[in-house]
Amino acid sequence: SEHPSAIGDEFHNITSLASESEGDMYWPPDDLDEVGYSVGELEGQWIPIFSASFGPRMTIGTGPGTEQNRPTKGTVQSNPLAGMVLSDPASGIAKDHPANNTFDFAYHSLSIGSTTTPNLSDSNGFIGTGYQSGNGLKRLIMAEIPLRPMASLVELQGWNPRGQNPYPPFQMNLIGNSDATPLIPNDDIVPPTLHPSGVDYNLQHDDAYCANHLLFDDWFVSSIAPQPTVLGGDIDKDIDTVYKEYLMGVSELTNRAYRPIGEDQKLSSSDADDRADEIINSPDGDGWLKVASRFEVDGMFNVNSTSIDAWKAVLGHAKNREVIARYGENGIDSTAATTGHPVSRGAVAFDAEAGTQSVVAGHFEDATEYTGFRSLDDDQIEDLAKKIVDQVRLRGPFLSLSEFVNRQLSSEDDRALAGVVQTAINNLTADPMAKLRDPGNMLSDTTMPAADPKLVGADYQFAEAAEGSSAYGAPGWIRQADILRPIAPIMSARDDTFTIRAYGETLDPSGKVLAKAWCEAVVQRTRNFSETSDPADSIDSPLSPTNIEFGRKYKFVSF
Repeated sequence: SEHPSAIGDEFHNITSLASESEGDMYWPPDDLDEVGYSVGELEGQWIPIFSASFGPRMTIGTGPGTEQNRPTKGTVQSNPLAGMVLSDPASGIAKDHPANNTFDFAYHSLSIGSTTTPNLSDSNGFIGTGYQSGNGLKRLIMAEIPLRPMASLVELQGWNPRGQNPYPPFQMNLIGNSDATPLIPNDDIVPPTLHPSGVDYNLQHDDAYCANHLLFDDWFVSSIAPQPTVLGGDIDKDIDTVYKEYLMGVSELTNRAYRPIGEDQKLSSSDADDRADEIINSPDGDGWLKVASRFEVDGMFNVNSTSIDAWKAVLGHAKNREVIARYGENGIDSTAATTGHPVSRGAVAFDAEAGTQSVVAGHFEDATEYTGFRSLDDDQIEDLAKKIVDQVRLRGPFLSLSEFVNRQLSSEDDRALAGVVQTAINNLTADPMAKLRDPGNMLSDTTMPAADPKLVGADYQFAEAAEGSSAYGAPGWIRQADILRPIAPIMSARDDTFTIRAYGETLDPSGKVLAKAWCEAVVQRTRNFSETSDPADSIDSPLSPTNIEFGRKYKFVSF
C-alpha cells in the first residue's frame, strides 16, 4: 500500500479452521430456514437462492428483521481492522474459540423475492447495521489518519499498536481507552495461561492498559510539526518556520496551551534560528529528548482535583463551538452542533450530529446514531463532572497520568471494568447513547449471556467485561478517549505550580485566641537544577551531590 493505514498495510490474513462438530456448536444448522425451488420457479430469470456474509462481529443481525445471535461488546471484542486472525476451534484452546475471534461468517437461504441481498441492478452493498439502503450503512469510518499536527497522544487512538498480532483480544481504539477484556482477569494484564507459553513469547495482553502505561507520563506530543494550508492539504509552513514563529511570538502551536519557557519567549529572528538549530536540527539528533524541557503549560489541570466546578470548566471547553469539520461526500465540509458541547472521535467528525439526518453514511433515519458525533448539554456536562469526581475520590490519588487513564487491576469489578472517565460516562443519568443502546432500534443488540452454549470453551476470565451492547465503540458511542482527546495535553497528575498555605495562632492559658497569622506562597518548580553543573534538559540522573539531594530549583512566584 502507498498509504498508511491503521494496520500498517492493506493485507488482512485470515485463517479459520473448524471441523463439522465445532462448526455445528457455534454456527448451528437450525439457524437456517432452507428454501426449495421448482425448476419452473427458477426458469427464465435470475433468482438469488442464498447469500453469504463475512465481516466483523460487531455488525448487527443475520438478516433483515432478525436478531443478532452472536453479538460481542463492539470494538472491545472485535477489531474490523485486525491485521491477522488465526482461528482453529478444533484445537480446544480458548484463544481459538469463535467467540474470541473478530470476524463472523453467515449463510442465508433466500426465498423468492427476498431482500436480504442488495439491489442487483446497481450492486450497492451496505454494512454495519443491515444489508439494504433502508437499514444499512454505505460508509463507516472506524480509524482516522490525522490531517493536521497532533496535539494529543489520544489522537493516536486510530492506530493499531498490535500490528499483525493474530491472537485475541482484538480490541480497537486502544490509546486513551480503558475497557477491560473478558479474556484477561480483572486484576491482571495477561491471562493465567500464556499463549504462546513464556512471558517473552506471550501475545495475549490487556493491550489498552499496556499501551497507556507505556505512553502516558513518559511521552507527549509537542505539536511542533509542518503546518498544512488546510486540513490534509499541502504544507504551508515547514517545521523550522513553525518553531521559529512560535519562539518569536508570531504564531501559536496547534496545542495552544504550550508556552515557551521565559528565556525562549519573543526571541529575535537570529536567536530563534539558533534555538531551532539546537532543537529541531540538533546535530546529536536529540532534540526530541530536549524539547519538553522548553515548554510550560498554560492552565495545566491536575486530574486529582475533586472540584466539580473545575472539572466542568475543563469538560466544557467546546461549549457553543460554531463550526465542526466533517468528512462529507466529496471531502471535508463543515457543520454545527445543535447543543452546547460537541464530542467527536476524530479531529474531523465522521458524520453529521447523532440524531440528525445523515448526508453521507446511510439513508435510514437513525444512521447518524451509529456514525455521527454527539453533543452533551450543560446538565450532562455537570453530571459527567460529578461522576468523575466520585471516581477520583474512590480511586485516587493518582500518582501518574496512566494510572488515571487506565482501569484498576483490582478484585473490585467496578474499578476493574474501566477507568475513571469511562466509568463516569457509563454512569451518566441521562444516557447519550440510549437510542443506540436499545436493541429495539435495530442498531445494536445485547451481548450473549455468559451461560449461552455458544460460549462453552471461550474461557472468559472476566465475564462482566463482555456485557454490553454490540454497538459499543462505534463512532456514535462516546468513549473515554473521545472525552480525553482535546484535554489530554493539559492534564497532569502533579502540578509544577502550586500554593502552600500556613496558619498559626497564640492562645492564653484559658484557650482564648490572642493573635492569628497566616501566609500563602505560590511556588513553581523550574527546569533548572539547584546547582547549574547538570544541564537543565538532561534526561539522565544528576551528577552533582547537591542536585541528587535537592533536584530541580523552585522559585517563589508570590508570597
